Amino acid sequence: MAISSHFPFRKVERDAFEILTSTFIYEDYLWLVSDLKPNTTAIDVGAYIGDTALYFAMQPNIKEVLAFEPYKSNFEALKANISRSPRKEKIKLFNAAIGKPGSNYKLKVKDIKEEAYAPLELGNGEEIEVLGLDTVLNKVENNAVLKINCDGCEFFAFECCVDFSKVYRMQILAYNSFGPVEIIEQTLAKVGFNSKRAPSRVKDTVWIYAWK
Repeated sequence: MAISSHFPFRKVERDAFEILTSTFIYEDYLWLVSDLKPNTTAIDVGAYIGDTALYFAMQPNIKEVLAFEPYKSNFEALKANISRSPRKEKIKLFNAAIGKPGSNYKLKVKDIKEEAYAPLELGNGEEIEVLGLDTVLNKVENNAVLKINCDGCEFFAFECCVDFSKVYRMQILAYNSFGPVEIIEQTLAKVGFNSKRAPSRVKDTVWIYAWK
């Protein structure tokens, strides 16, 4: 059966192979979900079509997944994919982007069909909601792990210090073309996190692993 019958999103064959291989075969986020505390919330920034949200929901110690995806075309595929999962009750979906701490507004951007990725490009296309990372963390009751893969928004999210007291582990895909990775590392150090870099298979990016 064609994989496109299970994952209804654009550039189906290429994206399906790359994304599902990275998440479920290479297990790019295995470090993030190792030795989890009981009743952990997984925050999935850049949920795309739901592969990582489903991967996190599979983990026994994950009690819920908060999945954020700004583009409506991706979000519709995300909803469709999650709706097929027996773990769908663990996953809460948010059609929103992550911006600077204190953010809570809407803006119009280029439509994703025009290849408008990050940072979000202003245009006459769809209107999306933008939430600050602090707003997102306020949705968490206690322990949380944070995944960020949002093609540049990591530099907005970490522009100033946020209360990360509920978060004990993070995995961030940092894009060198959008800013110096040192800025993120310095902010993490200020709020009590150790961090290290690791190579990524995605061009011009590095993984940042952070923990307390």
